[in-house]
Amino acid sequence: MLGLRTTVAIIFTRLLIIPTVGIGIVLLAKRLGFLPADNQLFEFVLLLQHSMPTSILAGDKKHIKTA
Repeated sequence: MLGLRTTVAIIFTRLLIIPTVGIGIVLLAKRLGFLPADNQLFEFVLLLQHSMPTSILAGDKKHIKTA
C-alpha cells in the first residue's frame, strides 16, 4: 500500500503540476506560432491531453483498488 506522503505527492503532481505545465507549453507554442491559428480543435485536444489520466494510470488505479 502507498504511504500518505506518496499518495499526496502523486495527487498534487497529477492534478496541479502536470496540467499547469501542459497548459503553459500549449500557450507558449501558440504564441510562438507553432500551432495552426485556424484549428481550435487541435489546440483543445492538446490541452485535453494533459488534463486526462493515461490509460496506464487508469489501469493502475483499478489494480490498486482491487488489491
